[in-house]
Amino acid sequence: MSFVCGVLGKFVDFGVLTREGSEWKVGRGRVVEGEREGIRKEKEKEGEKKGFWGGVKESCEIYFFTSRGIGWNWEVGGIPERPIQTRGVFLFRTALRIFGTYLAWDLCRFSLSSFSYITTEPRGLFFALPLWQQVTLTWLHQLEAFAFINTPYQLAAFLTVLVHYQTPEDWPPLFGSLSDGYLVSKAWGRVWHQLLRRQFSMFTPHFCDEWVVSLEWGCESAVDGEE
Repeated sequence: MSFVCGVLGKFVDFGVLTREGSEWKVGRGRVVEGEREGIRKEKEKEGEKKGFWGGVKESCEIYFFTSRGIGWNWEVGGIPERPIQTRGVFLFRTALRIFGTYLAWDLCRFSLSSFSYITTEPRGLFFALPLWQQVTLTWLHQLEAFAFINTPYQLAAFLTVLVHYQTPEDWPPLFGSLSDGYLVSKAWGRVWHQLLRRQFSMFTPHFCDEWVVSLEWGCESAVDGEE
């Protein structure tokens, strides 16, 4: 059900809220900034119409393979760079990452189960715990989330590159370097995954516009009522 909702959300984004012809696939790998304008003019000249089923196909591809827009003209910012690798090296390193992240995930779950705060019901106040437990539990939950998100990403990267459906350039790192997270804004914008950036940047303006309009209407109604 979550997959259906995800694809439906992407279709609403690209098939309903996005103007026809404003979003397109530029090819394999990352988008070179200097080439965006030339590609845009070329696509506008072609005047391609994707239609309903074309939009469904693109929505499925975006949802399953590139929520961050890798290889599209709307590629989100804050994506880490990966050194150029051969296909064999990429597959080998990705296999190691799959094993490592799954092992980390399992270790986190085991470690969390050793804390009575996690296993006892009902739970007490988190901030009533000793400080060292608060810090340890916070980092274990964060590492568990990292492994939970990164494992299927690495698995999808391995399989799609293995069958030659995509290239290593289509799968840059999902997370940035921890050393770049010295500020909260840097941590969320550079270190943490950017899988939801497109959704927030597209849907938020529409909701905000509706909220502002309803707020203005409510204020006008209140003023008219007072008069």
